[in-house]
Amino acid sequence: MRELAPDTDSITRTYLARISITNGDNALRLGMTASVKVEDAGSVGAIKLPLTAIFEKNRQMMVWLVDAKTALVAPRKVALGGVQGDTVLITEGLNGGEIVVTAGVHMLTEGQKVLAMPISVDSAGVAR
Repeated sequence: MRELAPDTDSITRTYLARISITNGDNALRLGMTASVKVEDAGSVGAIKLPLTAIFEKNRQMMVWLVDAKTALVAPRKVALGGVQGDTVLITEGLNGGEIVVTAGVHMLTEGQKVLAMPISVDSAGVAR
């Protein structure tokens, strides 16, 4: 990638990018356009959560973890990677298999008991 616009287009919510590619077979012609989705290289195997699972406390990004035995919530500091649509990559602070609250995070307090609801995982591996 040679250049990436600093802001998204307000209507399409896309970025204008200029890239360099090889055209060995001359299949690409001047004036052609393409829609490209570039997946974050760090996203392979990363923990992905809906943005609704993240909250800020004392300038730290946090999630609520649910203790499987007691159903009590506790905050956990996390480091965020890239955002992809309504999903965020968690780069530090979580381990696979932990139960994370994904809705209503701003209404919880530490030690509050919650009722866990079944979740589904979409084709991108994001808990919904």
